[in-house]
Amino acid sequence: MRRDERVFLMGEEVAEYNGAYKVSQGMLAEFGEKRVIDTPISELGFAAVAVGA
Repeated sequence: MRRDERVFLMGEEVAEYNGAYKVSQGMLAEFGEKRVIDTPISELGFAAVAVGA
């Protein structure tokens, strides 16, 4: 994500809670809410966003 500003992370609890297993800890602070996105618990919804991206 540091090398390419087009890359983003989205998933369930990856932003506000620093990831359920702390894998994305600190990423929200470093990259901001436009690149680290919490999604609702709806696989179909964020799968569609990923395909569109």
